[in-house]
Amino acid sequence: MRTPRCRPSGSGVAEFVRRRTQIVNRLHVLLSHSLDGGAPASLTADYVAALLGRIRRTRTTRWALAADLVAEIRHLDKKIFAAEQRQSDALSDSELTLL
Repeated sequence: MRTPRCRPSGSGVAEFVRRRTQIVNRLHVLLSHSLDGGAPASLTADYVAALLGRIRRTRTTRWALAADLVAEIRHLDKKIFAAEQRQSDALSDSELTLL
């Protein structure tokens, strides 16, 4: 069993972004298999949610999985925003500037 390593305090945002990227990639593959002509290269949670709303009558396992992935992307977007805000506030509070 591996011992977890401590991460620098700023790595939280990077971890959220990494996880979000993985989920978007999974969603892209899922939609590529589900849509004629494949999925567009650039996906947003709102775009996919609207797309799922149009095909809602086919409540398949893929549809349900895509909906779960969209919900997770939205959740991570909120976490990323909050973490970036905390970092920005901490930088402002410390009165440091970046060159």
